[in-house]
Amino acid sequence: MKKIITFFVFCFTSIMFCQAQYLDTNFGNQGSVSEIFTGKQSRPEEIIYLDDGKFLILSFRYDFFAGMWSNFDFYLSRYHANGKIDTSFGTNGFLVYSSPSTSQRAPLLNMFKLNDGKIMVHCYHDNSTRLIRFSSIGVIDSSFGTNGEVNLSTGEYYKIVQTANNKFLLLGQYYDGYNNMYQFARLNTNGTFDTTFGTNGTKIVDPTAYRFDLISDIAYTTDDKIITIGMSYDSSTTTKGVIARFTSLGVLDTSFGTNGLVTLDVNTPGNNALLKNVAIQQNNGTIVICGDAMSPGGTGGFYGAQPFLAKINKNGTMVKQFGTNGIKYYNTIFQANDSFTGINFHNNTILISGTASKPFPYMQTFYYLRLVNNDGSDVIDFGNNGIMLLNLGTTTPDVVNHFNKTLIVDNQIYGLGMSTYIKGLDYATTFFKLKKGTLSNNEQLAQQFNMYPNPATNIVNITNSENLMVKKVIVYDIAGKQLSTHIFNNEPNIQLNIENLASGNYLLHLHTSQGVAVKKLIKL
Repeated sequence: MKKIITFFVFCFTSIMFCQAQYLDTNFGNQGSVSEIFTGKQSRPEEIIYLDDGKFLILSFRYDFFAGMWSNFDFYLSRYHANGKIDTSFGTNGFLVYSSPSTSQRAPLLNMFKLNDGKIMVHCYHDNSTRLIRFSSIGVIDSSFGTNGEVNLSTGEYYKIVQTANNKFLLLGQYYDGYNNMYQFARLNTNGTFDTTFGTNGTKIVDPTAYRFDLISDIAYTTDDKIITIGMSYDSSTTTKGVIARFTSLGVLDTSFGTNGLVTLDVNTPGNNALLKNVAIQQNNGTIVICGDAMSPGGTGGFYGAQPFLAKINKNGTMVKQFGTNGIKYYNTIFQANDSFTGINFHNNTILISGTASKPFPYMQTFYYLRLVNNDGSDVIDFGNNGIMLLNLGTTTPDVVNHFNKTLIVDNQIYGLGMSTYIKGLDYATTFFKLKKGTLSNNEQLAQQFNMYPNPATNIVNITNSENLMVKKVIVYDIAGKQLSTHIFNNEPNIQLNIENLASGNYLLHLHTSQGVAVKKLIKL
């Protein structure tokens, strides 16, 4: 792989469209930064928070002419915590890998942090799949492979995770000329194929009876299992959202769901579902999935897309008390097409990122953030009744904003996506930060409250010295199920009767004049 020497001219730009109340204007250029290259478009893939407090972003760029993509590069960029480019990294903050061919094929990119803090980039480049390893601060690790790279030579893999014994598991697609199936590969720590896995380190699995089985995301559990999500269909059926669990050997785990599979029964026309992201709640192993389902609410006679969250227990049964039979649907913002694409957990809430679109004939989408409680209800103190829309593009009305990733670092939200920067839908990687305190249920707020006695039997006293007014208290069990709501008249000091609670651990959400504070209660 050959790194370019000549660096393309680029500039940073940012614009706010009625979102000044959300962005941290001390970050980047008034809250955001866009990576614009002369003659090329750019799109992001992944972002990692580094051990030294900086951010590493993985993106690709390309030529776009007459509806065709060509001349793909992929690159890494590194930023200081204040949103300024780190010019000590690569060339003026960018490390670019160029392609010598004019192939229209986009590089398949993935990046994640290893168990030892180092960083692995997985890419398809120069007609081969490669791994590149970096140090914990984004410097190429020359001890890995040849000058930090390992050429895997074969296979088309989209996702990669690290196993409990520090090996690498890759998951992709295999097409035999008629059927599309899952393909696994397991690598040793040095990047060579683990020949104890499958056949010479690879394994092909046909998980369903459908002709096409496509993967969208993967998660690795603390008990050494593999969770995959995707869609399955054939020429005569609609798209089914499928969740599968595999053992560490790539075999379907028959103790999960039905023979290792769960088919998501979405309540929409044709049962069509697109699963986008999967995450696992570490406290109880619950599987949380987001995506969108076909909806009759589209415009111009077309179906729309309705976003949803789904929760599945460790054994593959739906969490029945969540939403409707384990699925929580959300109304579209503009009665058109919305999608959830990312999940972050924060205290006892879920931060969802995605895209909200205006109806036809407009070509306008917004960055879409929604903060919900563990039962799926909105955290009304976040944004506008739990919803936040951002537009960082610079064209009107044809503005496109698409989320790729959201990070929560020290209770602050960072977003990565792409936005249009000139009329004609030219895209640019965009990195932004929201104001401090946007996540209102933060630890600093909770620390201002005293709760006693704790453990308690009948009555618990909740006080604070900052004159924070309590509007209401919502009681949740440790699994996130809402149990009760107690209304108060904006009182700084309150008493809560917990006599009817069974013995156990609970989370109290204190809704105050400054946001939501979360306190843990032990009932004797």
